[in-house]
Order: sequence, then structure tokens, then C-alpha cells
Amino acid sequence: MLNIDKFSIYLILETPLLKIKLEDFIDQVVDAGVSIIQLRDKDCSENERYHTSLKLSQILANKCCKLIINDNLDIALSVNADGVHLGIKDTPINEVRLKYPNLILGYSCNNIYDVDIANQYADYIGIGPAYKSNTKLDIREILSTYQIDQLSNKSNIPSFAIGGIDDLNIDEIRNNTSVSGVAISSYIISTLTPYETVSRLLR
Repeated sequence: MLNIDKFSIYLILETPLLKIKLEDFIDQVVDAGVSIIQLRDKDCSENERYHTSLKLSQILANKCCKLIINDNLDIALSVNADGVHLGIKDTPINEVRLKYPNLILGYSCNNIYDVDIANQYADYIGIGPAYKSNTKLDIREILSTYQIDQLSNKSNIPSFAIGGIDDLNIDEIRNNTSVSGVAISSYIISTLTPYETVSRLLR
């Protein structure tokens, strides 16, 4: 359900970190080449996440960019998002796949066991953390580029390296792993010039 034909950027959105208006930000990153946006907003209320998700769904309605909601199936369904991203502690992915076969499902992977599950039920995976991140305080083991490459090679679906990726280390991922792209959050969100930032990362 995801056609990734070149190295891609998957944006993980935390709206409280935005420096410019949401509409302007989305227009810029999509125009620059972001192909998937996941709304995380972990520190926002359920009501706030719903309304932001609805707004994003409306903004992206006529754009070539998928909208994914982080670990909240109800919100994803209610705003007609393209999919939902799940982890080992979320709603079991096998149950979601069975009930919603047309929903894009992402899965967070840190080891081969995670990848084995994803290969059965997911449409893409996030592999990480690759580096320390200030956006998500992940207690799972930080993976080397070798480990990321090994897990990516075991995956039958598109894979995105995630965790602390910026313009100083993106080439390490791009040149030393087989991932389909990278998932980035704060490095893009916190800039005043998101179009230029994304364009530089995709150079």
C-alpha cells in the first residue's frame, strides 16, 4: 500500500514544537518532498489530538502525502486518515489488520522478533532508535547502522530508520543501510524554514 521508489522522508509531527502556522508548515514540507506525515502529539489531550488530526486530514486531502496517526486507531478512523502506527505496547497489530484490511499499518521495530511480526501484518516499519532523540525518550536499545541494515534486509516491506536523525548523520544512514528512508521529527519541526530543511535532507 506504500509505493516508495526513492529515498524518502517520513515526518513525525509534534505540533507544540512548530515555529510557524500548521498550514504553512505542511504546505512547505509536502512541496519539498515529505511523502508521509505521522501525527504523534503525545503530550496533547485526546480532544486536541482529534482536532489536529481532523485539520491535517483536511489540509492533506488534495496532496500526495499520507496521513498516519500514532497509536490511536479511533482517531485515525474518525478523521479518515490513511493509517495508524503501532508499537509492541499498543493495540495488537494482527487484530487491527484483521478488522481493517485497507488501513495502512506501521510498526516500530527494534529487533528481529518485531520485524517478523511486521512482515505478517504491517505495510511499513520504523527501525530504531538510530541515535539519541530529544523528541522521544526511547528506552529500547540504540541500533548501529549495521543492525539497522540487518533488520531492513529482513523486512519484506518499506523501512524507515528513526531516532535523532539530522543533516549531520542522514548520510550515514543513507550510505550504510538499505532503508527506504528516514523518519524525522524535531529537526524539521523546529525550523522556521521547513522547505529548505527538507530539501537539504533530500539533496
